[in-house]
Amino acid sequence: PGFGSNGSAIMADEDEEGLGYPTILTNIRGMGGCLINPEPHELKSYYSSGLKVELLATARGLGGIAGFHTSVLMAGEEYFFSPAGIRCCSYPISHPSLLQAIRIGVGVSKATGQELYNFLSEHFQSGSYDFLRKNCNAFTDCALYFLCEKRLDLRYRAMEKLGWMAESQTGILHSISEGEYTANPEAEDFNVEEVLDEIAERWEGCSEESDTEVPQSLSCW
Repeated sequence: PGFGSNGSAIMADEDEEGLGYPTILTNIRGMGGCLINPEPHELKSYYSSGLKVELLATARGLGGIAGFHTSVLMAGEEYFFSPAGIRCCSYPISHPSLLQAIRIGVGVSKATGQELYNFLSEHFQSGSYDFLRKNCNAFTDCALYFLCEKRLDLRYRAMEKLGWMAESQTGILHSISEGEYTANPEAEDFNVEEVLDEIAERWEGCSEESDTEVPQSLSCW
């Protein structure tokens, strides 16, 4: 998803030529089954660590020529970023087809869903989404590092980096989307590497305070 000039979400759907130009995706705030603040009985991953972590990715356009939409699964429960902020769902709903999605095991969670949500909510607030600079892939990159200390592969985030370079120089995406994409000023100061550095510092602190390799309860978060 991306950030439109009217605050709506933009999803890069395939056009007739499969180029993946942005179109408006409506009703993103009303997606069934999604919970902004899950209760313990609703998401088992929210208060549990040591769970299987997976990457879920869907290519846009011809094999990802227009980039990818990604999200994180913990024990099959989905965490992803949208214009409404971090979304937590009891099952994957942000991908148009699970049959066409790439699903890759990443590791075992060192933290709970609650710790993930509480830490990253400060950085991925509602209204701060930007299609190129602060999107689902930026969140997935940070979430995977937070949970497993692993980065999102560059192939899933390369197109938006190239896209922002082109947009900042020429405004091409704003043009081809007929004004639907406008850079979100709320994402102006976001830097994914700074968030990752902060996570690394926190994990280092946790490791120093714990006698176990994988902490079961991360009170230092």
